[in-house]
Amino acid sequence: MRTRDWVIGGVGAAAIIFPAAAATPDEIIAQRQAGYKHIGDLFKAMKQAIDAGSDVQKFAPEATEIADWGRKIPTLFPPGTETGHKTHARPEIWTNRAEFDRDAATLSARADTLTQVAAGGDKAAFAAQWKATAQACGACHHSFRYKID
Repeated sequence: MRTRDWVIGGVGAAAIIFPAAAATPDEIIAQRQAGYKHIGDLFKAMKQAIDAGSDVQKFAPEATEIADWGRKIPTLFPPGTETGHKTHARPEIWTNRAEFDRDAATLSARADTLTQVAAGGDKAAFAAQWKATAQACGACHHSFRYKID
């Protein structure tokens, strides 16, 4: 992999690396998996803060990152990335693309609201919106991702 094959997106030091147009299918799959892991880590950190009663305002950039990721998701499943690199993507992504894209848009919309709620600092509202955002993320997993151990 060459440096010029990747473009950076995201917020601050927690930027996500997205494959450039010339990336191979295996590289695209590897990068989307890394991006999903990163987003999962953000959800986990937010949940720990909610459980600890911590300040939630600091999570506005991370919520924005999740929203941006939701907008990026449809571009990370081009034809040719259905198999390979231990993907857990189900064929329904490509056969039911409208629903897949709609689920990604729902994740973005809920994360956009999470950003606003985080900026306001209301811990209870943040917890409720975090749950709604996590449910949107999970709904996509239910329909479009094979369960992994």
